[in-house]
Amino acid sequence: MLANFFETVQAAQLTKELQQLEYQVQVRHHVINSAGEIITPDLSAWQLLNHPSVALDNTSDQIILTTKQQPQIDRLLDELTLLADAVEASLDANELTWPFSMPPRLTKPAHLTLVQTNPTRLLNQVSVSIKFNPLMLVQLYTRAYHTEYVDQASFNEAVLQKVSDRLTMYQWFITYMFGNSPFLAEGFGSINQIGCRSIISNLWHQQQQPAITITRDVRGLADGIKFTNLELDGTSLTGIASTTLDFLSLFTLFCLTLANDDPSADELAAAHELNAYVASEEAAAPTIAQEGATAILAAVTRFATDLNFNSRYTTVLNLLRNRLEDPRQTNAAELANQAFNGSLLSYGRQQADDLKAEWLADNALLPSLADLIPLQQATVYNLIKAGKPFELMPSHTLVYDGSMYPASVSWPECENNR
Repeated sequence: MLANFFETVQAAQLTKELQQLEYQVQVRHHVINSAGEIITPDLSAWQLLNHPSVALDNTSDQIILTTKQQPQIDRLLDELTLLADAVEASLDANELTWPFSMPPRLTKPAHLTLVQTNPTRLLNQVSVSIKFNPLMLVQLYTRAYHTEYVDQASFNEAVLQKVSDRLTMYQWFITYMFGNSPFLAEGFGSINQIGCRSIISNLWHQQQQPAITITRDVRGLADGIKFTNLELDGTSLTGIASTTLDFLSLFTLFCLTLANDDPSADELAAAHELNAYVASEEAAAPTIAQEGATAILAAVTRFATDLNFNSRYTTVLNLLRNRLEDPRQTNAAELANQAFNGSLLSYGRQQADDLKAEWLADNALLPSLADLIPLQQATVYNLIKAGKPFELMPSHTLVYDGSMYPASVSWPECENNR
């Protein structure tokens, strides 16, 4: 299907139009109180009841933020930030939004109120819709494909089917590169020794659902692909980072331009099995999946080079290449290495505030503050607030400005050196 699509686009001089996509994102949030318990928001009290981009899912107490369709990723994220700010400004002093995109490191001990209260509730949900340039589709059909398809709608359907099939074939690659925890770090608590690499899973990482849902989103000529139930970007305040959107758009175009044969039903079924394997894989050592991901990434890089894509795509490709070369470099690996988990919810408002402050500072490291004494927590918070680089080791040793401060000594002295 559409085997020579890329060559046809180039011959029609539509490579620029090929890259002109539209994006829409939906992120779900919870609101928690000072005890870390999920509460039911009141949108009317927030004066957001009739806001076109803010909704409440009454079945799950989820705040749903949905952007408009935007032609630029940065503009989309700006809108998402404004929506999140509107919700944040409506909260009471003892309430906090808890983005669904946080890594679900919730464990199973009985003292965790959230797990006891709702053991099957998903903590992570981001949806992304990517739509193709309708003018490009019309021009391609008129110039090159009007003899192969009976009408414009049939051609659009073929485009969507090709992308959807290829994304299904390679969804394990997305899981491999963007799963919420690439490996279980040495010293990580035995209670968490469960495969947790899937893009979507329940709180306890039981692989009971597809790792990703890919659907065709058909609305007139603005046809596109919708990724639902993504578990992405735990360190992003908005729930999804620009690099993730860059990658999804690039990979969608890559799948559209592939010249390989249409996958058979058996191949699609095998792809689901491979994705389940990748999602449950725990080893940090190089694997067959890693080798396959390396080959795919090389092909995507050649594709981006052929289209002379801008530096945004170069950045995300370099990021993924680093992850392949050393899986420990991913944000999720850093979280796992520091034993960060959702039990932070059970420690109340102060820890939640500290975590939100780190998000605001766009700090890639999210140290677990729960086991630190209040004075040490205050030191970490002040360093973050001041924008000073530091590292909190698993042993709770603070590394700052070339010096190491063990947990047994007074940390505030390092603040005097700021």
